Amino acid sequence: MQQSLLSSGLVLAWLVTPESLRLVDVASGVSGLLVVVSLGCGVTLSLVSSAIIHSPKLVHEGYGCDYKLMSQNYGRTVGLAALLTGRIPLLLFVSTGMLVTAGFAFNEIFLYWFPNFLFAFILLVLVAVLNISNNRYVHISQAVFVLLTIIGLLALIVLGIGSEPALSGNYAGQQKGLSAALLAMACISFLGFDFHDSKQGYAIVIFSLVGGFLLLVLWAVTALKFAGSEQLAGSTIAHRHVARAIAGESGRYIMGGVVIFGVLSGVNGLFIVVRKVFSDLKDQRVVPQRINQNWLVTIVLSATVGVMMMSGLAGHQILEVQIKASVILWLFYLSLRCFSAGSRLKHEGIIWKFLGYLSSSAYFIAGVVLTTTSGRMEYIFWFILAVFTGAMVVSWIWTTICNNVSQNPISRRM
Repeated sequence: MQQSLLSSGLVLAWLVTPESLRLVDVASGVSGLLVVVSLGCGVTLSLVSSAIIHSPKLVHEGYGCDYKLMSQNYGRTVGLAALLTGRIPLLLFVSTGMLVTAGFAFNEIFLYWFPNFLFAFILLVLVAVLNISNNRYVHISQAVFVLLTIIGLLALIVLGIGSEPALSGNYAGQQKGLSAALLAMACISFLGFDFHDSKQGYAIVIFSLVGGFLLLVLWAVTALKFAGSEQLAGSTIAHRHVARAIAGESGRYIMGGVVIFGVLSGVNGLFIVVRKVFSDLKDQRVVPQRINQNWLVTIVLSATVGVMMMSGLAGHQILEVQIKASVILWLFYLSLRCFSAGSRLKHEGIIWKFLGYLSSSAYFIAGVVLTTTSGRMEYIFWFILAVFTGAMVVSWIWTTICNNVSQNPISRRM
C-alpha cells in the first residue's frame, strides 16, 4: 500500500500542477462540457502508452531503463540525446516557471510583504534538500505534496457543488467544439505516467490516471459553473478566480495552498525523475559513478534553476514559450519511447506493436500541432532544433570518449 502511494505520487506529479490546471481551464472555456471528451482521449492515450512502456515483458528482458530501450532501437548517441532532450529542458524551464508561480501566489494570497522570489528560492532549497536526503524521504514527501494538492482541489469541488454561482454557468463554453490543438492539450494533462518505475508494474499507473481523470473532469465542470468561458479561456490564473467565486477569501486561501503544493509536486517529481535518469546511466556505465553522485547532480540542477531565476528569465514572457517548447520535446521523447517499446514487443503479438506505433504517432502529431498552432512557432522550432542538436553533439562526444576508453586496455585495467 505504501509503495503504491509513493508510485502514485510520481504518476500524478504533473497532473496536479498549476500548468495542468491552466490547460484544463482553457479547454473548458473553449469547448465547454466537450472538454470531457478531450480529457477522455488524453487519458486513454496515456493508459495505452503506459501499458506499452511498462510492459512486464520489457522489464523481464531488461529494458525497464529508458536509455537501454532507446539505445537498442536508435543507437547510443540518439538514445542518449533523446533522453536528455526529453528530461533536462523540462526540469530547468518548467521548474523555473512553476517556482516563480508559487512565489507570486504566496505573495498575492498569503503575505503581500514577503518577496515572491525569496519564497520561490525557499521552495527550491526545500526540494534540493529533500533530493539530497534519503530516497525514502523524498518519495514520501512527493506523495504528501500530491495528496495535499488533491485534498485542496476536492475541497473546492465539494464546496462548489453545495454553492450557487452569482451568474449562471456557461457549460457550452465558447462553442468552438473540439480541435486538434485542444486534443493535444488534453494529452499533456495526463503526462507523468512515464515517471513511474517500470519494475513496479503498471497497475498503479492505471489507478492513478483514472483517478486523475475524474478529478480533472470534476474541476472542469466546477470551473464552468463558476466562471465565464472568456475568463477560463483567456486567463492564466482562472483557477484562482474560480476558487474565489466558490468560497470567497477562504477559496483563495485553499487555491493558494493547491498552487504551492502543486508546484512542489511538479518540481520535486521532475528532480526525482532526472536523478533517476543519471542513476540509470550510471548503471549502464554511460556516466562514471565518481561524477554521478546523487548530491552532485541535485546541486548542479538546483543551482542552474536558481541562476535562471536570478537572471530575470522568470519575469520574461519568453519563459512561457520555452516551457511550451520543453513540453513539446517531452511529447517527442514519448513518441520515440513508445515506438521503441512497440518494436521490442513485436514478438508478443501484432496488437502490441500496433499500439506502440499508434501511441508514438499520436504524441508526435500532438507535438507538431502544438508547435504549428503557437503564436511563436518559429521560436519554438529553433528552440527544439537547437536543444536537440546540442544534445546530439554532447551525446556523440560523450559516447565516442566512452568507446575509446572501453577499448583502451590500459584504461580497462585502471
